[in-house]
This record gives sequence, C-alpha cells and structure tokens, in this order.
Amino acid sequence: MDDAAYCQALIKKYHTFAPAHRSEMAGTVDVNVAIEQCRTGNPAGGIPVLEKKLRDARLDLPSRDAAAPAAKP
Repeated sequence: MDDAAYCQALIKKYHTFAPAHRSEMAGTVDVNVAIEQCRTGNPAGGIPVLEKKLRDARLDLPSRDAAAPAAKP
C-alpha cells in the first residue's frame, strides 16, 4: 500500500478507536493537522503523528500490506 492509502488506513483506525481514548486523542491540534495533511496529499507529514497517537493508545497499527494488490504472475 502506498503512503496515501496507509495514511487513510491510519485515519480510519484513529476514528474507529479514538472514542475509547477521547481524553488523550481526540481534538488535538497535532492530530487535526496530521489528518488534514493526509487528506491534502502530504501523507509523509501525517503518518508519524497518527502512528504515535495510535501507539500511545496501545493500538496496533494497520498493516501496510493489508491493501496491497496481488502480485501478477
């Protein structure tokens, strides 16, 4: 999966699991900026922040291989 798709997977996981960790995770400026960076084509800026927030909440990160296309023979 490319960086843009991985960034979207991080956002999805964040939004899925953040409610259980709202006090630590939701609404922080750094997360909002990271999500906006992913959405506007700068996944390199958003990925590290989202990964850190998910790790801090003790959540597993999505696999970069999860949505990789199958190799052609």
